[in-house]
Amino acid sequence: MSLGERLRSAREEKGWKQTYVAKILGITSQSLSNYERGDRDPDTSLLARLADLYEVTTDYLLGRDQIEVKMEIDPEEIKTVYDMDKLAEELRQSLNQALAEGVLTEDQAKQTLDIARQTMKLIIDSKKGQ
Repeated sequence: MSLGERLRSAREEKGWKQTYVAKILGITSQSLSNYERGDRDPDTSLLARLADLYEVTTDYLLGRDQIEVKMEIDPEEIKTVYDMDKLAEELRQSLNQALAEGVLTEDQAKQTLDIARQTMKLIIDSKKGQ
């Protein structure tokens, strides 16, 4: 979904008309229409104001709402407790960043952590069986 589509969707979820939002933001309805059609992009300060108004994050509006956890360790290469600890620390840092940026809710972070714990347990158990 594009920035314009997300802007329109966020506005429509509030049940607001373009004229109402434009008036609140102090811009023309035409400008808002241009943003929603994708003909123009709002500047960063307006983007932040739109996110605040629609009660979403700027990352959501920009299409960056999916957490991308980059792990330096391939689970297949985990051979020691140190490797597991390093992987857990990377995950913890990524989850904390996602929470701080509003990408994840606390419940989503807890669910992700539970899944990671279960996965790590499975990896450890499989290494014991080898």
